[in-house]
Amino acid sequence: MKLDRRKLADSDFALPGQRMYPIPDQLHAHLAIDEAKKWANAAERKKIAKAITKRYPDLTPEASGLAAMQDVPSAHPGASRRAYRNNSTPGMDKIVTVR
Repeated sequence: MKLDRRKLADSDFALPGQRMYPIPDQLHAHLAIDEAKKWANAAERKKIAKAITKRYPDLTPEASGLAAMQDVPSAHPGASRRAYRNNSTPGMDKIVTVR
């Protein structure tokens, strides 16, 4: 499902001030939980879990697990800003820094 973030109200985001992690429906709430596990810090995960629990009470167990996660120090200081490109084109399997 394609989502036009520009048309969503601030209340449709788990972090409304930053307009991050859209949760207009349960599918997107599940996606927000998965993305927050990968990218959000501990404080953001708690806010995201609270917003999802408030809006979708039946997702409380998953959201509680998100809030309980601990930050794990990265092996590389810039690891969260790196993306790995794996294309079939020769030479395209190099690390690309995302900015």
